[in-house]
Amino acid sequence: MRRVADGGTYPVDAVAMVANSDAVQAHVNGDFATCAVVKDEIEAGTITTMAEVDAAFADLLPDK
Repeated sequence: MRRVADGGTYPVDAVAMVANSDAVQAHVNGDFATCAVVKDEIEAGTITTMAEVDAAFADLLPDK
């Protein structure tokens, strides 16, 4: 069973747990990849403002 933000409790089997784990790992890997690109672009002078840093990370934020 898994309790989620909406207050509900839902059954989770092994397949669902592995799928959730895979999705989290893919998200984390994407975050680290974006960090590496942003770092390289800052060092190269391509990114020079905080607004550009924010824009580079904007796609990683959840939709509101």
